[in-house]
Amino acid sequence: MNTPAQDDLTIIGIGSSAGGLEAIRELVANLPTDLQVSYVVVQHMSPHHKSLMKELVARETKLAVENVTDGVTPAANVIYITPPKTDVVFRDGKLHLVDPSKEPAIAKPSVDRFLISLAESHGARTMAIILSGTGSDGAYGVQAIREAGGITIAQDTESAKYDGMPQSAITTGCIDLILRPLDIGPHLHNILTSSHDFSNFQQGEFVESPITDLLQILLARTRVDFRDYKKATIGRRIERRMVALGIESQEEYTQFCRTNPHAVDDLFKDLLISVTRFFRDKEEFAQLQALLPKLIADRGDGPLRVWIAGCATGEEAYSIAILLAELLGTPTNALKSKVQIFATDIDKNALQVARRGSYNASALNDIPDDIAEKYFIHQGDSIRVVDSIRNVILFSDHNVCQDPPFQKIDLLCCRNLLIYFENNLQKKVMSRFHYSMPPHGLLFLGTAESVAGSENLFVADKSAPHIYHKRGLSVSKDPTYTLPQVPSISRRSTPRTKATENAPSTDRQLFEALVQSLGENSILVTEDYSIARVYGAISPYIEMNSATNLKMHIDLLRSPLREEARSLVTIALKNKSHRAGVRHLVANASGDEVRLDVYPIVASQINERAALVVFTPFKSEPVTTTLDTLGIKDNVAVSERIISLENEVATTRDALQQTIEELETSNEELQSLNEELQSTNEELQATNEELETSNEELQSTNEELITVNEELQVTASELSGRTGELTSVLQSTPLAILVTDYALQVRQATPAAKKMFNIEQPIGSPHISQIPLPTEYPALAPMCGEALKLGQTVSTEFSSNGTQVIITCSPYFEPQGQILGVTIVVSEFPGLARELEHILNSSGVLLMNRDRDGKILRISEQAAKIIGETRASALGKSLYDLIPENQANRIREDDRNILNNTAKTPTTKGELGPLDGSSSHHLQFHRFRYNLPVTNEPTIYTFATDLTETEMAHKRADALLDQIMTIPKIAGLSYWTLDPKTKEIYWSEGVFKIHRVNIEDGAPPYEEAINMYHPDDIDRVKAIVARGSESGEFKFRARLLVRSGEIVHIESHGIVRQDHWGETDKIVGIFRELSPHEISQPAADWAE
Repeated sequence: MNTPAQDDLTIIGIGSSAGGLEAIRELVANLPTDLQVSYVVVQHMSPHHKSLMKELVARETKLAVENVTDGVTPAANVIYITPPKTDVVFRDGKLHLVDPSKEPAIAKPSVDRFLISLAESHGARTMAIILSGTGSDGAYGVQAIREAGGITIAQDTESAKYDGMPQSAITTGCIDLILRPLDIGPHLHNILTSSHDFSNFQQGEFVESPITDLLQILLARTRVDFRDYKKATIGRRIERRMVALGIESQEEYTQFCRTNPHAVDDLFKDLLISVTRFFRDKEEFAQLQALLPKLIADRGDGPLRVWIAGCATGEEAYSIAILLAELLGTPTNALKSKVQIFATDIDKNALQVARRGSYNASALNDIPDDIAEKYFIHQGDSIRVVDSIRNVILFSDHNVCQDPPFQKIDLLCCRNLLIYFENNLQKKVMSRFHYSMPPHGLLFLGTAESVAGSENLFVADKSAPHIYHKRGLSVSKDPTYTLPQVPSISRRSTPRTKATENAPSTDRQLFEALVQSLGENSILVTEDYSIARVYGAISPYIEMNSATNLKMHIDLLRSPLREEARSLVTIALKNKSHRAGVRHLVANASGDEVRLDVYPIVASQINERAALVVFTPFKSEPVTTTLDTLGIKDNVAVSERIISLENEVATTRDALQQTIEELETSNEELQSLNEELQSTNEELQATNEELETSNEELQSTNEELITVNEELQVTASELSGRTGELTSVLQSTPLAILVTDYALQVRQATPAAKKMFNIEQPIGSPHISQIPLPTEYPALAPMCGEALKLGQTVSTEFSSNGTQVIITCSPYFEPQGQILGVTIVVSEFPGLARELEHILNSSGVLLMNRDRDGKILRISEQAAKIIGETRASALGKSLYDLIPENQANRIREDDRNILNNTAKTPTTKGELGPLDGSSSHHLQFHRFRYNLPVTNEPTIYTFATDLTETEMAHKRADALLDQIMTIPKIAGLSYWTLDPKTKEIYWSEGVFKIHRVNIEDGAPPYEEAINMYHPDDIDRVKAIVARGSESGEFKFRARLLVRSGEIVHIESHGIVRQDHWGETDKIVGIFRELSPHEISQPAADWAE
């Protein structure tokens, strides 16, 4: 049990795995230090190494950091680190270290195990944060925290080093916020310190409040009516969403949901609470298992039909299927012929999870080892139900409150669903369940649920308080559910009289005849003393007054018949034998007497015990006072009287003993109730003090409201003047302008806008999506939504009927900065669109605009011709499908680089042509990124220059150069080539001889070849070659210093060859050794 201090303490569980240390350090560096919060870090760690987590975390925060020790009580502003080789759980207000699971697939320490224990023991004062990590540990835990009413946060997958754990948590649909670790701390501070006022949520009814509007919004979007759900539950769930979103008031949240459908979907998921576990409440499942053999025997031939209503993600449905498979002892592949299971829910996302049958490995904590080995398959860090069990269950979208029920259901499981319904809705659902079940059927409810209000339909099993039988005896005439009547299409029908329809069965007639033989007047009573049948006239024995409960109950009898009947029924049912009471005077003028005779009904075909209470009358006899009449003359009469009195005394003794036992039980209950009342009294005293304080605050608030009212009157006067000015401006402007509110309903429009959008006068506040648009105009609602979301102007440009149009959506604000709505301005530029189309159709411009998938959005005619298309046929197609695969791969890679980098990319060159590769063009591309105005979707604009003719010229030059290179071979000259990109050198045989190098050794690397020149000539040779690479030709004389130490004078003449892109492709040169005569002659005139 938690202490009062712990009840005010919020405990936050932080789960992480691989990459989690970095995220935890970012998180703790920004955690608040002045809140009633305790943090428990559950980080997957190796059991074979000492953990330094405490020291590493302590460096990043001012909070105290401690390792978890067994039995430690969490304190505020302390971070607890779970040690390796153990699990941590929260129980009885303390952290306990327990042995981890032996299952290798379950991470250690287990995040799920801690969060589930935290939710069960600490309730709504909990939070869960899932950070970077592999696997899916924590997914079950966040569901438990959410079910308990806590807040759940996951790290965004972009900042997570490993997104397995946060992504799995997000996939459950139970995550309230997705944030970066460094942003979580400030959000925690806002959530835990914000002064939210949720008092209206605690009211019994949401009358004329924003909550009624919110429920109407939910009904319109989801087709699910939550108005008959428990108001306290709805209030708590709405409160959770408001806390998570940082919204202060009901009105603001209602408006937020009105304009954000995703917020309505999130609230819908929160209200559904689609959380369950395998074999939840194991004792209850054991009780069900004990009752199933008799249910199967009563079922007889045909498959056993099971309905799991509100199955959520399917764990309970699979648990029931496994239980039946074990009980039937049937091979799993033959189970489908013996069992039919219908599992239903209204949460479509949960049903998808259920159909897959794949769950986090931490679910094994709830499954016995032998069951897990037999019915589950391990898949990495998850488990999957075997196909033979999955095939038995049909998962279906079904609303138990609205849709017709299944029929002939032998076992109906509806656990932890009715607790969210109001009494009227519970009765409605119970009547549907009653209709769907045969007489022998079982109803399996949750531990917090009962059939209160529907006792006339179901009775609890004696051995299992949460498993109910369908009543065999009706104790009420209230109508139960019936299927809607369908008109008959038969050609001929046989009329049936009312008497025929209501005729009792033969067994019923025999039973009633037996009752009449026992006594003319009697009542049939169930074991809870409810009157199921009345036979004859019992009005002389009934007493009713203003304090009488009008239920058909044994308490309607007069006293002392009422008290005696209770005792006799209890004793007769306990001993299974007839019991008779004493004689009592009847309240009539004749002074007749009546005796109660109770006969227990022993029948195997009904699911409850009952007794027949017969009112046996006795005529009164005149009283005489003579000794003869006292028995002196007739000892036989005296003996009979004595025997009768002894029987009455024995009956009274049994009744007294029964009364004593009931009194002792009642005393114990009253003592417990007295303790609860004392506790309640103390709480009421505290509440009274709070109410007195609230009264004083209300008086102060009333004075403030008077002042505010006066200020509002002044403001209203000023607002009226401003409204008149705005109306005048709108009526006189020639532009088409629309003004909408935050819900995007049109409030104002200029005359030009009314004419353009065909808006009738006066304006009936149509939604922006409902007004008719001119031809080729885009939808306005997405643009307005984007402007509201970003809080800034959004515009788009397009053409319509040859006119270029620009639409601008700008939000407008109140003085405090709150967005009130948007203003839409339409500007038209006639003729501009025609000019643009003429340019794209007639000019030689090569232009193309495409999205990230290659879809062509705009293209010039000349560009379309290159890829074998026309402008009309190319639009809307993917460029990658229209060109050869190698070209498509290159362009796709270039596009990806541009989209990933907003800066303009360098000019590139490449080929482009039709898919058959028949006539590719050599182009120079200029690309840049362009974001579409409304959706902000990035696209790519490409302008190109055709270099095909230049390329052909380069090819002719290359052919000529190849011819020139053959001349030295014919003439016996020495020559060399150099690839400037790879620095690869080729020497002819003569060059090897000049360098005094064996041809078998091969040409040396570039740097080694350069270093063969005389040290005084190396820099000069490099400079000459570099300048020649730019000019296209070079000559030089230099000295070689060969390996033998000899100096060789050479002369070289090089020519630079460029490719079709203008880049140096190859350098070719002639190389010869100078004669002594040439060495003596100067060569200054051409040396460089």
